[in-house]
Amino acid sequence: MVSRLNSVKEYGRQLTHEIKGQGIVYTKPGSIAYLLWRAQPSKQSISIKYGHVGEKLAMRMINDSELLELPRT
Repeated sequence: MVSRLNSVKEYGRQLTHEIKGQGIVYTKPGSIAYLLWRAQPSKQSISIKYGHVGEKLAMRMINDSELLELPRT
């Protein structure tokens, strides 16, 4: 069970590494954030990317039924 959980954690690290490799997305002209503060790293882009990471991690855990079993007391 622990090794399966570790594989999910490693998958999350891998996805994070891929996101970092894509580079930073900056706010674009026409957005309110750009109007107020000019070009800066887009928090919305980061939130969307990590929302996708959460979905992928959830699917990985759902597909591994042993991770969903409740511990016996």
